[in-house]
Amino acid sequence: MHKFQGKAAALLIASAATVGTLAMSSPASAATSGQVAVASQDSAARAVCSSWRTIRTSQGKLVYKECRTKVNGRYYSKVNGRVDDTRPGNGRCVYATIRIGSYKQTERDCGTGYNNFKTGWKRGADARVTLG
Repeated sequence: MHKFQGKAAALLIASAATVGTLAMSSPASAATSGQVAVASQDSAARAVCSSWRTIRTSQGKLVYKECRTKVNGRYYSKVNGRVDDTRPGNGRCVYATIRIGSYKQTERDCGTGYNNFKTGWKRGADARVTLG
């Protein structure tokens, strides 16, 4: 094994551990960490993540965090969060829509408890998140 391959493997393992730790932490504890290391095949890039954001409507609540990175001149974004129907029993669902570039993901909760979601890295410099 070449010296570089060992360092790349160690970086990938450390990045996976960091991302796993943030994924398992609560919104309150994760809000204090603003950056996450991300590894790619060609280079290591630093992802910059927002603090936890909240969108509320009369029907529900959406809590999410957006991360962005640039790899080989291209921008990528991801969104992690949860959508919650705050009026269970009314027969209506609450929907969250996430758009990153041409990618679109819709998540819902129909009063059965909150729904966690992750988009994964998608090509695009910004994410648009709505609750309806």
